[in-house]
Amino acid sequence: MEVEFKPDLELYIQPDDWKAIFNTFLQPGTPLFSTKELELSEKLNLELYPTISDLSKLAKIAYSTFADAKEQLTKLSLTDYKLICKAEKGPFHAFVLFREGSLSEKRHRQLIIAFKGSASPEDIEADLQGIANNQKTPQLNLACSFALQVLEFVKMDTLSDPLQLIITGHSLVRNTVMQC
Repeated sequence: MEVEFKPDLELYIQPDDWKAIFNTFLQPGTPLFSTKELELSEKLNLELYPTISDLSKLAKIAYSTFADAKEQLTKLSLTDYKLICKAEKGPFHAFVLFREGSLSEKRHRQLIIAFKGSASPEDIEADLQGIANNQKTPQLNLACSFALQVLEFVKMDTLSDPLQLIITGHSLVRNTVMQC
């Protein structure tokens, strides 16, 4: 059974000009790098992804308000990441962040969607029921339709170099969204 996700018109995305902000990040920028990252990536011939620690910190930020998230990025030593927008409705919260590429050409620009985890036993039960029964729950619909909306916007970006999509969060919904 295929589930169709429909955008929720009541999903609040802030700031209001998030698409304009998003567009500025999609333009080719100045790659960033650290000497340590460059040396390691060249020795191991690896593309640089966020560390597990960074991903868990980014997921933690999903619990913040939009205003507090910028401060949290600095406090958690995540200054390479730039906040684009936050989407929320009821218990659903997600942030979209951006990280510039590196001069080493081992790390492309990265777009990160960080989801807040389930906040209550009722949310967890709904997530499990939805997954076990292959049903669309309201939170799953919000998460997938928001992720698809972001991806649709990214598809319009044909001028720039590759962009990695990274999804993180403390939730079963995050795992399911990765399959959308």
